[in-house]
Amino acid sequence: MDNLLSHVLSILKTTPERWTSLVESLPADLLASEPAPGEWSALGCLEHLLETERYVFPARVGCFLQGQDFAAFDPDDQGSAGAAGGDAHRLVEEFSQLRADSLAQLEQLTPADLERRVRHSELGMVSLGEMLHEWAAHDLNHKVQAERALMQPFLAGCGAWKPYFAEHRFDRSIRAEAIVPAPRSEVWRAWTTEDGARTFFAPRCRIDLRLDGAYEMYFDLEDAPGKQGGEGMRLLAIQPEEMLSFTWNAPPELPKVRPQKTHVVVRLFDEGGDRTWITLLHDGWGAGAEWDAAYAYFRRVWGQVVLRRLVHRFEAGPLDWDNLPHLG
Repeated sequence: MDNLLSHVLSILKTTPERWTSLVESLPADLLASEPAPGEWSALGCLEHLLETERYVFPARVGCFLQGQDFAAFDPDDQGSAGAAGGDAHRLVEEFSQLRADSLAQLEQLTPADLERRVRHSELGMVSLGEMLHEWAAHDLNHKVQAERALMQPFLAGCGAWKPYFAEHRFDRSIRAEAIVPAPRSEVWRAWTTEDGARTFFAPRCRIDLRLDGAYEMYFDLEDAPGKQGGEGMRLLAIQPEEMLSFTWNAPPELPKVRPQKTHVVVRLFDEGGDRTWITLLHDGWGAGAEWDAAYAYFRRVWGQVVLRRLVHRFEAGPLDWDNLPHLG
């Protein structure tokens, strides 16, 4: 993108104004309304933006300027949502103050600074220019997420007009992504062959790469048959080196929903430089306590465990299932 610094600054400058307008205009109960159990409300999005302004983006700019590597930030594990007591006015006031400091920091950057590179603990070598793209997208993403949360009570009550808003209704789905330091053909083999899957996904598996073929991952080898993992899972769609779709089930400790099947889609894209961008979508969720527990479990596991292990497999070699690495 040409004029990256000016474009990023223009986005980042509007964010406090937009959030101030929402906080000053909307009732507190609407701001705090969750679109679904465990999902962020508009207030939750604002709390997250404040956390990243405190601890993440400005600090990372400093790391780039000083040539220091930095660790990943996981809002589920490291976040402190609610620490401000849920007071939206206090949150937006602090966010606005911190953002003013961030903008002053960014205005000191030069185009040459954008080429500075350091190592991210999960993503590998990254540039300051790439992170500025991410910062602007991050602001916009959570604004969209907040507005989608605010829409839900209105969509629920709009009667015959509901079909007009089908793409905006909240339907729980899990999305996870990673950049894998390997060509797409190698990443495809890791997902679609038994030898490959054993290097990152599960210590034992059964894969029959054809439509309706087996796609079974066994995680707890000492447990009884039927409780070892993804027994009975099947392949639904295959596009070689592009897309893989399969059924999935809940962990054995959730016996009411375990017999039912959800749906996973894995897509692979060339990222250049012998790297592959992988996206994962997991949908088909029901409602109720066990469904909520299964959703929360896989929301964590796909991104924080499976995809991190996949990246580690290509950075450091196949996993040793008797001595698993700590990946954050």
